[in-house]
Amino acid sequence: MPGVEDWIEKPLTVIQTVVERFPAGTYEITKVKEYFSKKLQSEEALAWVPSINSCRLHQLTDSSLVRYRCMVQDMFGPELYLATYSVKNLSTGAVTFRSGHYQDIAACGSEEEIQPSAPENITRERATLYCVPIPGETTWVKTHYASQCRTTVHSSSSSSLCRNKRVRGEEEDKACDEAMDEEFSENSHNRRGDIKLKKTSQPSGNQSADSNNGTQSTKLPDLNFPLPSESGQACLVKVYGEDESLKVNDMLEVIGILSVDPSIADNDSTDDDLMNASEKAAHAPPPSLVPRVHAVLVRKLSHNNPLLPPDLLPGNPVVARLQAGCEMLRSQLLSVLEHALCGDALAAEYLLCHLVSGIYARADVMPLGKLSLNLSGSLAKAGLAAGLNRLITSLKTQSHLLPLSLNKMNTLHLAPRKDYDADRLISGQLQLGGGTHLILDEVAMDSGTLEATGVQNVRALSDVIQWQKVSYDFKYHTQDFSVDIPVLLVSEGQSFLPKDVHVPLQPCHQPEDLDCHVQSHLSQISDDVINQMRAFITVCQKMNYSMDDGIQQELQEEFVRVRKENPAAMSVNDFHRLLSLVRLLTLSHCAGQSTSEILQRALHMERERCARSQTQQPL
Repeated sequence: MPGVEDWIEKPLTVIQTVVERFPAGTYEITKVKEYFSKKLQSEEALAWVPSINSCRLHQLTDSSLVRYRCMVQDMFGPELYLATYSVKNLSTGAVTFRSGHYQDIAACGSEEEIQPSAPENITRERATLYCVPIPGETTWVKTHYASQCRTTVHSSSSSSLCRNKRVRGEEEDKACDEAMDEEFSENSHNRRGDIKLKKTSQPSGNQSADSNNGTQSTKLPDLNFPLPSESGQACLVKVYGEDESLKVNDMLEVIGILSVDPSIADNDSTDDDLMNASEKAAHAPPPSLVPRVHAVLVRKLSHNNPLLPPDLLPGNPVVARLQAGCEMLRSQLLSVLEHALCGDALAAEYLLCHLVSGIYARADVMPLGKLSLNLSGSLAKAGLAAGLNRLITSLKTQSHLLPLSLNKMNTLHLAPRKDYDADRLISGQLQLGGGTHLILDEVAMDSGTLEATGVQNVRALSDVIQWQKVSYDFKYHTQDFSVDIPVLLVSEGQSFLPKDVHVPLQPCHQPEDLDCHVQSHLSQISDDVINQMRAFITVCQKMNYSMDDGIQQELQEEFVRVRKENPAAMSVNDFHRLLSLVRLLTLSHCAGQSTSEILQRALHMERERCARSQTQQPL
């Protein structure tokens, strides 16, 4: 790809060229965004940009263009920086103007001097986001994103990018891990809110990310991942102009300039009194541990499926192909779900509706589009939660299994909380990106007493299920954050937590180990078919939906008829559940408008489900 190395390996040089086209003080950052937007219009061009998610940090090059797929875990206060600054050549006396965008250190050569009082200097603010890899991102998603990347980088001993596909072996991964462990011993910290004026060499784009001037070893900062089992690269993402539209828990794809220059840490010494040790560890970790990424382009992710284009517009050819073969795909997917549930066809239909559910709007505080599902029965003791977790992680882009043991409930803080000493938000297991599937295993609950923390956790889970919100603890007050987390509850009897739908399972057979049962079946499905299922679920979930007047009238007549026969047979909540079920059944057929046949199917499903349970009257 001719010329690609210039704007990927040395983007700051390109930016400086753009700056020099404008008189001093008239340069606007939008010109840089336009330049890179044009360069990255195609997926092919984007594939040449190295991904932080797919590469080891020590393989990347300082000041190069990178991609980063992440979730905003916390938002720090704004920092000041020199957007434009004046540099004087000490030999010739010539004065030039440079851009301070997208870098932490104002570059200045050995024979140059920054003019801090020059009237042309412009100081601006930029926001800093603490970002982590998307919590619960499933293995197949990571693998597909990595395979789409056309550039693989060698170790830091080489300053060039390798343009060939390569699969690392276990020995190489081990070597990379050891190299990363050595990097993490760095003890220097970067300060926040600093206008850095330091003589450095001009950015050459070949300084390796594993450079380290630290000589002492200290305790590593907590990377603050929401899920304790997660690994990956946390980053401080510095944004220019987009900060008003970004918020905590947003899932993003960032195209930006990597900053891991050890000089960032060297500049910390003069500002030690501005932050305590805890705050420095959170806001200014070593760049070799938490690199900085200066965002040139930021895109909110409406979904995280690498098999689909970012925007699922109705006329998109990928969407059109899925719609054309949707009935066969739906039948295949139902067969997989039914097999996982040991032949329970009704439960499989509800599980499919649950998988395509998601919040599409809110009526005041009422979230619309959710369908929390409680599956109960003897299968729970046979590893139902583990089996469904394996199934869902094979089909969905993000998921998390949470065993509700008494010890976990009494010790974990599921909701995030504010640490004022470190001035950061401490994550919890309910700080998840939109669309993350949460599986709650009540079989793990043992006898005992819920303590105060346990009661708070039960309340937090109930809020997610009922209201799709999480109350963050800011010590002196709480603040509600809206979420989109489909919740699947697995229990022996009816769950003690609220739920939209309870389906007592009626399996045709009962294997000893459901996890192995599901794994065995999934291994027999071809990669092509399971990829189509993955794309199908996401497309169904994101489709627009409408209900015509005829179906609305039919629903209202059904409501009136049932209430006349038995006023207790259908409550307002039952009616809302029926509306949701009709919508989700429609979407599961990859259709955008419900029909009378789908309405009758929903009524039949509800009658059959309620007949299994003694807690509800059949419709």
